Amino acid sequence: MYAGRTPGTKGGLTVRELCNAFIRSKRIDLDAGRLSPRTFCDYDRDCRTLIDEFGATRSVLDLKPTDFGKV
Repeated sequence: MYAGRTPGTKGGLTVRELCNAFIRSKRIDLDAGRLSPRTFCDYDRDCRTLIDEFGATRSVLDLKPTDFGKV
């Protein structure tokens, strides 16, 4: 709240859990040769940005399109 963000109150999947699941799936693609190391690094950086911006424990259900406009 001090950072001007809405606290996650709806429960369910968190931003960290979503990003971790996405990165795990991209790691499989990387290991199988279907994804370049550069693209994997970009995805990882973008997930870290989302976690920093929204907060790791914020509920994904709490996110709105306007939240992404701030990123």
